[in-house]
Amino acid sequence: MTESEWLAGKHPQPMLSSLFARGGKKANTKLRTTGGSDERHRMFGIACCRRVTNVLEFGDTYALACLEIYANEGLREALLKARRFHRPAGNSASHAMSEVDSSDRNAYLLVAARLLASGAVWFCTKSKPTQAAMAYAEAARAAASISLSANPKNDTAPTNAFPPPLADEFAVQCDLLRDIFGNPFRSVAFDPRWRTEHTIGLALRMYDEREFAAMPILADALEEAGCESESILTHCREPGVHVRGCWVVDLVLGKS
Repeated sequence: MTESEWLAGKHPQPMLSSLFARGGKKANTKLRTTGGSDERHRMFGIACCRRVTNVLEFGDTYALACLEIYANEGLREALLKARRFHRPAGNSASHAMSEVDSSDRNAYLLVAARLLASGAVWFCTKSKPTQAAMAYAEAARAAASISLSANPKNDTAPTNAFPPPLADEFAVQCDLLRDIFGNPFRSVAFDPRWRTEHTIGLALRMYDEREFAAMPILADALEEAGCESESILTHCREPGVHVRGCWVVDLVLGKS
């Protein structure tokens, strides 16, 4: 994959394959490395799942929270906690799927979305980050089921099979990859002196609240702290999707 293909990509698979080929990197809070840390693959999977939270059960969302909150305490412990909470939700989704009347189009699609979304969460609990990243596919199919169920005029939805993913959802997932991994073809140095009380406060609030409207303000604060990195400032100021795992926010917070 070339840099231009990465920047214009509309399907996650070739982009992920390019990242996998580069291999995971150890945490480096002073540099955005070209391959990204292994845990960033899991953050991508989680971000995809959070786009379909309206069909997830409590156990699913709690499992995602476990992966986010406890990961720093040790991956094995985080995975065990996530799987314990996810298992009842996944079983419930499977049971609901077996009980639904496939002739009821909307009911079938919503239950299918629930099952697919729960399956995506299960991928996030995989120990290998390359497997966790594969949550994108199930999440995209869940999004397709939700979209079709919301459009009663669309008669193309299947009644005995899961719908294929929508191209629009894949495109958004590619934006998530670019937000989490940045541009893997260019390394970006981060000066610790840019990590001021103001920049850390802004980044921490966005991270905790999952609300990233203050990204342009973060750019101004970084610039005031002496940051002249075009890559960092442009990422903050340009319109686009931002989620937990955003490479600039994580650099400010000293995360991998």
